[in-house]
Order: sequence, then structure tokens, then C-alpha cells
Amino acid sequence: MSSGISKRRKIDIKCQYCDKTYSKPSKVAEHERSHTGERPFICTHEGCDKAYFRSSHLVVHQRSHSNDKDFICSFDNCTAAFATKQHLQRHEKSHTTTINCDFPGCHAEYSKRCQLRRHKMTHEVGTHTCPTCKSVFDSSLQLEKHIDRVHINPVVYKCGTCTETFNKWSTLRKHMMTEHPFKCSVCKKAYGKKYNLKQHIKEKHMNMGVVTCDWPGCGADLKTKRGLKTHVALVHEQDIRYKCDVCSKGFPYMSMLERHKGSHTPKTLKPSPRIRHKSIVEQLTGFNHYSDKETLGCPFEGCHFKFTNSYLLRRHIEGKNHKSDVRLFADTPSDPTVASPPLGFEPQSTDNHDLII
Repeated sequence: MSSGISKRRKIDIKCQYCDKTYSKPSKVAEHERSHTGERPFICTHEGCDKAYFRSSHLVVHQRSHSNDKDFICSFDNCTAAFATKQHLQRHEKSHTTTINCDFPGCHAEYSKRCQLRRHKMTHEVGTHTCPTCKSVFDSSLQLEKHIDRVHINPVVYKCGTCTETFNKWSTLRKHMMTEHPFKCSVCKKAYGKKYNLKQHIKEKHMNMGVVTCDWPGCGADLKTKRGLKTHVALVHEQDIRYKCDVCSKGFPYMSMLERHKGSHTPKTLKPSPRIRHKSIVEQLTGFNHYSDKETLGCPFEGCHFKFTNSYLLRRHIEGKNHKSDVRLFADTPSDPTVASPPLGFEPQSTDNHDLII
């Protein structure tokens, strides 16, 4: 040997489920849990059933129960604090890094590239057209996915209850919702997914008790653990990583941001698909007393109300809005400036000038 120092030979231990190799048995065992689904590291906090592949992941998770936030933002006028150094580093990047949108005339700035990518899609709405079926998409990625799954390698979704097949997952879900819904046995509410039905039963019909926020000075009561998680992220941690392009309001989850964006979009009222059924009077007489062909207008000047029958017109005239007009008509019936009353309307003057039909 040319050197007196001997090198230890590297040992490669192969995973029994795939071709990956590791130099330590502990690393192999840690990796193989991703194949078996085994999660031996379980949180011991009361009411928490979280479990993890690695012990390091459990240590990070347990900090969320202690509310110890030792990692404080170093920037002036920022009081944000975090339980892990990784979350602090991600936050501090938002103070120093800005990425500008290069679309002509747009001056939007973002701290993350994923936020910029989502923003750029707003400039590409309806600009990508499929050459085969002329369908329109908002991004090139959506167009490529459409061409691959519809025209090149069509995907077929089969209904697990009947023999129907569909080209789109959304169409299958709509079919499941309308034809084979999962119905609640208590309130008969229907869901397209079994998971959603289970969540509904837990939240609405099972007396699971409330989950109390254990942050110092809070004590808020939430119905579910999911609600508690959202409450902590939004109120205490003030996690606003997903920001609105319009009003700059921040949210901890993308789903909350998408729901918020709807408040900036004017809602269009769609015509009701209801079918008008004939009333019992129309079925007996064959005449529609509420037809739009004839309307009776209010006879008094300046009133633009119209009615479909004389009964509704009379009720309108007897109301408080025309009390003075009726009194004037009763006192001066021959005055040509006063409009003529409707057909069948014969008011009589009484001591208190009330209208009698």
C-alpha cells in the first residue's frame, strides 16, 4: 500500500422494495417505511393521533403543541416568530426577495416563484387553443394535459356502482352525485364522496365535543381539529403566505385564497331552470289569471306599479301609499285632474275616509 492509512470499504445496502441503496442500515429501514406505510413515531400529546416515518419529523411536530417559538424574524418592525428555523428562513425571504412580472404593463411583485406562476396564468386566460377540438385553456400546461389525456392517451373513468364510463373525472363525480350519492341517514343530505359524508356525520351529528385552543390567553372553542388548525394558522401564527393579487390580503391555505377571490368577481344571476306548473284554477278554467299579456296599472299619477289582476290592484290602492289620493278622489270625484279609478272600483266616503269595496 502506498499509504499507511487504510480506507474503510463503502457498503451499499439495497432496499428490498426498489433499487435504492444506502450506506447505513438505519437509513434503509427509514426508507423502507415509505413503501410499507409504517409510522412508528407517534405523538403522545393528549388528543393527537399524528404519526411519522422519522423521529425528526415527530420532534418538529411536537413543537406545535408547546407553542414555543424561539425563531424570531430579524427584520425591523416585524414581530413574526416560528417554531422551526426552516419556517423562519422561508419567512425572511419574503422581506428580501422580490420577483417581478415581465408581462407588458404589469408591475406585480412576489416573493415566491410559485406565486408569480399563478399570477402569470391570469394574463394567459383563454389564449391556448387545442388544434383538434378547439377547446380553450388558460395555460400551456393545461393544454398539454388535455391533448395527452383526451386525444393521445384517452383516460376512461369507470363508475364503481354501474357500468357507465366517462372521459373526465369531474363528469364521473357529477354522475356519482346525481345517480349514486352517499346520503346521510339522519338528515338525508347527499355527497359525492364517502369521505365528505363521514366528515359531515362527525361535525353535525356526532357529539364529539369541542376542541379548545390552548394558546395563552385564547381559549377559543372549535368544533373540529381541522377548524382548530385553521384558527391557529390564521389568528395566532398569522400565516399569510398566499396573498390576493387584488387586495393583498393573505391566507394560510390556497383553498381559502381561491374562495376569497370570488368576492372580487361580480356574480351573475343565472335564470332559474324551474318549470312553471299550472295552478288549480288554470287547470279547471283553462285560463291563466297571472298571464303577462295583460297588466293593470295604478290609476294615480306618478305611480308606476302594475298588477296582473284587479284584486291585487285594489289591495294596492287601499294601502297607506294612496290614502291621501283616495281621500282626494272621494271629496272631488268630478275633478278632471284626478285619474279615473280602475274598473269595478267604487269608493265611498265615510267618517274616517276609509275605502270600502
